[in-house]
Amino acid sequence: MSPNQGEKFLSPTSTILSLLLIFVTGSAHATGYDVQRFQSFRSLNSAEKERDASYLIGVSRGLVLASMYIEQEYAARLFCIPKNKMDEAYGGSISALSNEVANPSSGHPYAPDTPVEVVMLQALKTHYPCNN
Repeated sequence: MSPNQGEKFLSPTSTILSLLLIFVTGSAHATGYDVQRFQSFRSLNSAEKERDASYLIGVSRGLVLASMYIEQEYAARLFCIPKNKMDEAYGGSISALSNEVANPSSGHPYAPDTPVEVVMLQALKTHYPCNN
């Protein structure tokens, strides 16, 4: 089948890994935002908190869009936010991230240099699981 006939070249796993690579390399180098920085969030001044919160909400929005894309292309989801909870999910993503950092779903603490984007994905997967 030729590419013009609708063949998909990336599996859902490859797509997810590619998107994570983009998040990690693009945003981590630009901001250096890792678990250690997130753990200092509460001690930031209000301007820094506002900037960091905006960044983290942007990360969660990007992950939601990535999940929607993967669902459309591959009929799979990264996590499952109920439609009636979409608005609260963005603000709640920081709370979910905080819970994931404090109590990792894997049972193992995150290294201080773990990119926060990777932890955010796990937080959303844990907070909004897909019940298949």
